[in-house]
Amino acid sequence: MKLSSVAFLSFTAFASADTITEVANTLAEEGVSACNVIRDEGQCHAAKDENGDSCEWCECQAVPPVCVTKDQANQLPAGVFKCSSGSPGLFQFVEDRSHHLKETLQGNSDICDASSKSISGYMDIKGSKYDENGEDKHLFFWMFEKRNQDENVSQEEIPFVVWLTGGPGCSSTLALLTENGPCSVNEDGKSTTTNPYSWTEAAHVLWLDQPL
Repeated sequence: MKLSSVAFLSFTAFASADTITEVANTLAEEGVSACNVIRDEGQCHAAKDENGDSCEWCECQAVPPVCVTKDQANQLPAGVFKCSSGSPGLFQFVEDRSHHLKETLQGNSDICDASSKSISGYMDIKGSKYDENGEDKHLFFWMFEKRNQDENVSQEEIPFVVWLTGGPGCSSTLALLTENGPCSVNEDGKSTTTNPYSWTEAAHVLWLDQPL
């Protein structure tokens, strides 16, 4: 990495967006990537460099974090910078707000529906304007794959549905266990009964809880 590129990476943490764009154009001939003008972690993980590789977000206790290319990340001191690239569970719908799906449990289980693979975990939300004091949200989700999948049908042809009960603040787990989910809870509170009319008869479905 050239000295001018290193200086530019530090500069992006403080300068305005217009100034960064102007300087980036000036340094483009020296190999500064489009990754380097990104100042948000979620946007960095979602972006790709000129070679089609994912940009990497690198953090260091001594200096502000920077968004760099894969090659630039490899040139940074490993013991000083901690770099991470995008993952399938990390995505972004709104500027400055990133979401990360983290699986905590998956497999076929007789807890609800043994005929369908299920995945549960949390969606982490960072950067919301409603969490300015650092109250990042961790929303529970539970997903079940479509039942009785035909080997001749590709995964791309199976619909993927996200269910939000609404409210706001209502738990989508309520719908999963009492309405359109793959099972319902029996009166003993310890076992479940398969729901033959579940939406998982036709699609992969993810039930996502919502915050107040």
